[in-house]
Amino acid sequence: MKYPFRDFPSPLGARNSRPLGGPPDELDRWLVRWRFGMFKSIHRLRQHRWRVVGVLLILALLVTVWLLPMPDETGAAQTIHNRETTLVAGLQKVCDHPQQVFQHFGYAQAKVPDKSTLSQLPTPAHLQLQKQGDMTYDPTTDILCTIGGSGIYTRFIQQPQKW
Repeated sequence: MKYPFRDFPSPLGARNSRPLGGPPDELDRWLVRWRFGMFKSIHRLRQHRWRVVGVLLILALLVTVWLLPMPDETGAAQTIHNRETTLVAGLQKVCDHPQQVFQHFGYAQAKVPDKSTLSQLPTPAHLQLQKQGDMTYDPTTDILCTIGGSGIYTRFIQQPQKW
């Protein structure tokens, strides 16, 4: 008769079914081998623990460098004056008369606001352009400066939505 516990052919194979001090069965031998293998691998790790710690620190450093965003210190926002276009990776800072700025971003000339509307924008002395959508207008020289076309689109081109 086979017992369902590890397919041992006798009741001696079932754990704790024999009196204490009996001969070891196949399951006991397997457990001893398995535990001994575990202890050997743990002992090997203890012998080389500084190597393991070093490898884990290097992996943690690489993952940190890979996942954390790095600041952009290249000055990717480039100023474009009087329609002189140079392509640079990053955002473009465009400074020119409002008609030319709108034309540079492909917006219709009919959408160019008048000087009184543009004078509500901050002057270059009050705001330094740093991120996309920032806009300044100097009414004395009639110069509109912007980084990217999203600021023009959201302020002057986009129609207000009716809910």
